[in-house]
Amino acid sequence: MESARKTDIPRLVEIYSCQELHGSRAEAEWYVRSHIDHNSILVARVDGKIQGSCIWRIEGEKVCGTGWIEDMWVEKEFRRLGLGEKLLRKAVADLKVHFSRDGFVLRKIFLTAQVTNRAAISLYKKVGFIECGRVDSMYKDGITALIYGIDARLKEP
Repeated sequence: MESARKTDIPRLVEIYSCQELHGSRAEAEWYVRSHIDHNSILVARVDGKIQGSCIWRIEGEKVCGTGWIEDMWVEKEFRRLGLGEKLLRKAVADLKVHFSRDGFVLRKIFLTAQVTNRAAISLYKKVGFIECGRVDSMYKDGITALIYGIDARLKEP
């Protein structure tokens, strides 16, 4: 697991332009470019090719002590091999470092999952996230979003 580089932009745009995510290349390119400089994009490489990514950011100001896992993606053929868990744990660790570098404490980390995405929900629970809210019709086709959170002050998840 490592931070993405600018040279990774084409592959990340390819990943995020798939129909399950943003759907259009223009939207995916905007999404990746808006995060690469101002947030952290982690990537998982298999045989040198990016097969998974995780985008994290701070929520609000650092004084609020809140981080957000913006997005996670693992290519279908590499799911259930531990890449998602490694990416998620690395994002939690990176957020802690990011906050502590400036003398702040990361207190909470949040993320969302579609209520229908059982594999993601299972992963989030495994790492220690707990459901703390719901947003009806957040996703296309009226799918409900589940909000998960974790107390980042606890021992490593």
